[in-house]
Amino acid sequence: MMQKKGAIEFSMTTIIVVIIGVLILAIAIPWLTGTLRQAGGLTDAAFTKALQELKGKATPSDRLVLSQEDFTLGIGDQAALAVGYLVPTGAASVLLSFDDVANFVDYKNEQGNANGQGNANDLGSSGCVVDIVPNQVYEWRVTVDVQGGTLKDNYFGSVTAEAYSDGNCGTVIADSSTRKPLTFIIN
Repeated sequence: MMQKKGAIEFSMTTIIVVIIGVLILAIAIPWLTGTLRQAGGLTDAAFTKALQELKGKATPSDRLVLSQEDFTLGIGDQAALAVGYLVPTGAASVLLSFDDVANFVDYKNEQGNANGQGNANDLGSSGCVVDIVPNQVYEWRVTVDVQGGTLKDNYFGSVTAEAYSDGNCGTVIADSSTRKPLTFIIN
């Protein structure tokens, strides 16, 4: 008879532990989901703010505008960079490229394409942004991501935007190439 009583107590304890576990999961899952959504919202907010700062700043004499040119980041950190380029008359495609810091910093646009080149559905096979509208500002959302193997130091590079008269980034339009410096302090 004693063995049955021990078996019943074990069953009751197990049932209580399972109920408590289910309650904890029921509380933890919505909290975790809300936290992850909030983190994604902060990223969108950073890009939205950066893009708002660019509005109206691109001019025919200064076609390329950046939300910031200087970054102070730690290894593994990320930062939002918004890039605007006023597309000249006669342009059919544009190309955005980053120089001299590609080994230290991984650039991706929000869709994850290398070199932050436009939207995934706009890209030609070479990374060239096609089907653009002349005399309007084309905007890129670029995530600057400092990789784990990066040494703590100061890095200097640049971002360049060019417009092309054909739809595959083959023939550069004269005076359309614009370059801006970038500075990265990795600490």
